[in-house]
Amino acid sequence: MKRLIVLSIAFLMMAGSAMAAKNNISGKLSNKVDVKQGGNIAVGKGAKAKMGTMKLNNTKASGTISNKVTVKQGANIAIGDDSKAEMGSVAMKNSNIKGTVSNSVNVNKAANIAVGKNSKASMGIVNLNNADVSGTISNSVDIKEGANMAIGEDSEAVMGAIETE
Repeated sequence: MKRLIVLSIAFLMMAGSAMAAKNNISGKLSNKVDVKQGGNIAVGKGAKAKMGTMKLNNTKASGTISNKVTVKQGANIAIGDDSKAEMGSVAMKNSNIKGTVSNSVNVNKAANIAVGKNSKASMGIVNLNNADVSGTISNSVDIKEGANMAIGEDSEAVMGAIETE
């Protein structure tokens, strides 16, 4: 029974997310998420709650990377020491992308909240960290009655942005 609960929690924490690490991708990588009255919660030391996100680390890709997220009456919450809550976001680190990166986010009556020591809440963002992109980056975000909050020691809340680090 304990094993089932742990596996269920792990699955919920990864709900609606696509991840790639040390991969070569040619063609189309698509993540389509439709959350209605859903909750995604991470509590603990290295807590991360991701809803409708794409994370590409050490990835070489050519073609189209598409993240299309719709959240209606949803909550994505991270509480803990290294908290991070991401909703409708694309993150690329140490990657080389040739083609199109598209992030389309529609949020209606939803909350994305990070509470804790190193909190960060991101809603509808594209984050490039040491990533080379040759082509088009598109970030289309429509938020109605939504909240993106970071509460805590090193808080940061970012909504509807393209960031480079």
